[in-house]
Amino acid sequence: PGSTSTFSYVPAPEVLGIIPDQGWMDGGTHVRLETRNVYNDPSSKVYCAFGPRYLVEAQRRGDSFISCTSPRYDGNNSVTDDTSVSVSLVYENTEPKSWGGGPSFTFVNGAVVSSITPSVGSVSGGTVCVVYGIYFQNRHDLQCVFGNFSVPAIFINEGEVSCTSPGQRLAPGSAVTVKVESNSGSIRTMQTFAQFEYTSHLSLYSIYPALGKSSGGTRLNVTGHGFSESHAHLLSCRFGNSPPILAEYVSPHQMWCHSPSLADTASSNATVDVAISNNGQDWVYSRDDDVTFTYYFPSLRIIDIQPKL
Repeated sequence: PGSTSTFSYVPAPEVLGIIPDQGWMDGGTHVRLETRNVYNDPSSKVYCAFGPRYLVEAQRRGDSFISCTSPRYDGNNSVTDDTSVSVSLVYENTEPKSWGGGPSFTFVNGAVVSSITPSVGSVSGGTVCVVYGIYFQNRHDLQCVFGNFSVPAIFINEGEVSCTSPGQRLAPGSAVTVKVESNSGSIRTMQTFAQFEYTSHLSLYSIYPALGKSSGGTRLNVTGHGFSESHAHLLSCRFGNSPPILAEYVSPHQMWCHSPSLADTASSNATVDVAISNNGQDWVYSRDDDVTFTYYFPSLRIIDIQPKL
């Protein structure tokens, strides 16, 4: 009698869910699939199909789950490119397209954020920052993420974006991580080394004395609120349009500043406005703009007259 062989028909395996549903374009993301109708034969290899192009071997995790590692995505990475693919399961020697699609998996760019300048700002928000890193992309929905709050970002180049810190209800001295991402999820931060620290709202009350020589060098006692000891090296004063003048921290309500020369204020008037800063960038004036400093020219002193009569 001749030998016989059997051929078994099995239901198509289905993927009901995937966690996580996104991963880096470089691959290597471990995903867990919730499945149904997977042929229970350990000798039959099963593969995860990420779209019709990418096949990776899967590991069975019981009757209803399978795990696999996402492949490297080498598709077109343009601004308009859709990097989402359907995930399905296939058996060895079968074609992915014959089994239909499953839930979507999105390949995302892994940006790395290295630093932010300035790294300090008021809890009121409004600090214009430059974020540095690599792998940034010019997307219409690019954003900076300060902790749990997102704000629009302006693309400068692949290593820099600009954004404005949001106000947050945090205790002074609290720091949050900073990321660069896209609202659509096509860009995610793979690693960040940047932190932004929130300080108290800064206020300027008074200066004394409010009068000094045009040559500069007058030591002023500055009073206010919100002076930060942890960032004392950034405390500064500005007279008119002068460059920042580093201050000397005394307490959260007091610091010392030295007046620059009148020439350095770039002012045509002898009286100039005074402003203070906790980060060397965001300048705060008194509430009523009434804190000013007036320069005077020393009186001419006659020492001698020649010839003497």
